[in-house]
Amino acid sequence: MHHGAVPSLSDAVPSLIPYLPAEKRNLSLGDDPVVSIVSAFEAAVSSGQPAREHTDAMARCLIEDVRQAAQSDVVSGDDAAVAQLCLAVGPMARAHEEGDWEAVWCWAMRGLGGERQDVATFDTTGYVSLWRRAVRRDRLANDVLAAFAAIVFEVGRHAGYLRDLLTHVADSLIDLLLLQPATETRSADHPVIQAVPAALAWCAVNGRLDEAGKLSEWCETAARAHSDPTVVADLRFTAALSAPAPQRASSLTVLLHDLSDEVDSHSRLQILLGAVEHEAVTLEVALPQILELIDRVMSDAAVAWRERAFGMIGALVRRLANDGRVQAATAVLQHWHSVPEAAYPHVVLLCHRSDGTQYAWDQGSCLVSAGVDTVTLTSVTNAALGEALASTDPSSVSVGVRATGKVDRAQGKLFASHANALLNPAGCASLRNHLTDETLLTPVPGWRLPYQALLLDGFGQAPPLWTSLQRPAIDPFFDHAVLIEGDTAMSGVEADLVEHVLVGGGLKVERLSSSNATTAAFRRAYGDPEVDLLWISGHGSRNPFRPETDGVQLRAGEYITLEDVRSQPRDRDQCRLLILSSCDGAATATSGGLRRRGLAAEAASSHQAVVAHQWPVDETFAAAFAALLACGLVDTRSINKAFTFAMQAVRLPTELMTRELTTRGCDPDLAIQLRSPVGGYGENILDYGVPALYR
Repeated sequence: MHHGAVPSLSDAVPSLIPYLPAEKRNLSLGDDPVVSIVSAFEAAVSSGQPAREHTDAMARCLIEDVRQAAQSDVVSGDDAAVAQLCLAVGPMARAHEEGDWEAVWCWAMRGLGGERQDVATFDTTGYVSLWRRAVRRDRLANDVLAAFAAIVFEVGRHAGYLRDLLTHVADSLIDLLLLQPATETRSADHPVIQAVPAALAWCAVNGRLDEAGKLSEWCETAARAHSDPTVVADLRFTAALSAPAPQRASSLTVLLHDLSDEVDSHSRLQILLGAVEHEAVTLEVALPQILELIDRVMSDAAVAWRERAFGMIGALVRRLANDGRVQAATAVLQHWHSVPEAAYPHVVLLCHRSDGTQYAWDQGSCLVSAGVDTVTLTSVTNAALGEALASTDPSSVSVGVRATGKVDRAQGKLFASHANALLNPAGCASLRNHLTDETLLTPVPGWRLPYQALLLDGFGQAPPLWTSLQRPAIDPFFDHAVLIEGDTAMSGVEADLVEHVLVGGGLKVERLSSSNATTAAFRRAYGDPEVDLLWISGHGSRNPFRPETDGVQLRAGEYITLEDVRSQPRDRDQCRLLILSSCDGAATATSGGLRRRGLAAEAASSHQAVVAHQWPVDETFAAAFAALLACGLVDTRSINKAFTFAMQAVRLPTELMTRELTTRGCDPDLAIQLRSPVGGYGENILDYGVPALYR
């Protein structure tokens, strides 16, 4: 069954010996092999010595060995269920800390008895029943169960695929959590202190009022028994949020009044934001304190945590947007992302709310009804983009399938109609009067939607997505371009057309292809402040749930990574344009917030705009859009106007689209290779909606 150095049941413990603390190294299998394996593995993980990939691989093979041992009656089914959970919790927690949602999902599946990573078809509630029996027999420590539950409930509020999982196991997990007496959780580090509030928050969001009531009572009891001021405040805050609406504001007012100076900044910020949301404190009083607390907690916060916790400020941003206080809302977002506060007058906030979509600009706003609910839109988006672990059948025990990352073109019309129903630009005609060529768009929170293509239909403009939150520098005149031609099927045609248009527009063009298209060449051009247009074609590389691994492959062995695009020259007084003509160059993380993770979003800054594609793109379309973008840049010398021009021109019938190029002297034999096989790229939003401009 196993190959190489992967251990089997009999040699699992010896394989862990190098990573064990000295006092554990005499461990043997003894009479209880499952306990021995789990203890050895937990000691190895807690030692901090093995790399994550080593411990993950070890846990995977040990889980498989335990499962096979149970099938051979070497160990009981109860003990196997306990062992699988114990072996999964550690790797699951590490994945959670790093924001790796795919790994969180997979370890949750393994902990629940799933047989493989991609598809889990098993009775989830049956495994939880085995845990219940094990807890009562003292064969499963409640803190292990609570650690699992805390992550599942917390992530389940943000990730659709875990939402489906929780419909099967939530009741049983909550019952198990409530077996832990509230008066006996005096340690601030006890996992149940995190698990019960997470479960309560999940219940509140999903309308589980009976369970919420029980968990709220548990929190109140635990708060009275606890001595740690931060834990007490967190428990009281969670209980207050689940109270009926008339009592909520008064409970939060009392909590704010009683708040000890010893409560840590994270908890204080969360409580203050909750008080603002439920009008227990005025914005004028709270906003300066909130900005100060955000700066304090964000000084060492990981990007994944910022995205995961982004919902904390959602209600505050919506209130400010509703009052037309866009500058104040922008300041909150800038502080949240540790961007220096800088006013910019041409911002439109697009707030997704439960009662519709709100467009807000300085001193004004407009709320339009959304003709689609978010659950339906999520399902349609997932189907169109192959982007998330979506439930295969909510009524069955087949709780999910792994994302393919492949576009399903047959879903294009449905995707377009649902996305348009959400944004409903036709319902906000007054916004048209506030749009200028300098307008920047900030969706809060972001979705995987073709915002710019949809707003182009509604308003005649495609405002850049303002992901950097930094005031843009002025556009250059565009004098010096570098084209790095990867080895895609259409890269030669694209480079020929782009080079011809740019040279005809008076630009100096340096073209690198074949063996000259290297990572080193990109780094040289990227670090050169004299290069104001950097054009890259290649193959996009992306794991939907590990955006930190995004990249572009130029050719075999030559990659542009996230770290490469982060290291920008800082001595520019104008805004360079970076173009990533590849699949997924503008793809972003599946968690919340402004979606700062991903190549284009990370590369955008005050002195660099980025044009890239949001999902896998047809190579012929990518070449056509690139050539038209070059035309727009030469004609307008404006990044925003050029992008809008290309977005409009690429949707023309093939004959009119190619005429834009041939009238500029481009080779007709090259231009005709850009034709769409279906008559025009304007037929499917999965074509014309894929480009994005980030600033």
